[in-house]
Amino acid sequence: AGHTLLNYAMKRYPASMVTTAALLEPLGASILAYIILGETPSPAAALGGAMVVAGAAVVTLSTPTD
Repeated sequence: AGHTLLNYAMKRYPASMVTTAALLEPLGASILAYIILGETPSPAAALGGAMVVAGAAVVTLSTPTD
């Protein structure tokens, strides 16, 4: 369902928002690995994840949804 949902979202939201949301997938996988498997990300990976979240927030808040 992954790519199908991205294609569906492209009809309703700007491409910049959809592709930015797709960047959050590895972050979600890292969070699940921490919760389920107890794998702790390196400090560099945690910093990168924070930067991706900050970038996604900037794009989401600055992109008009008309």
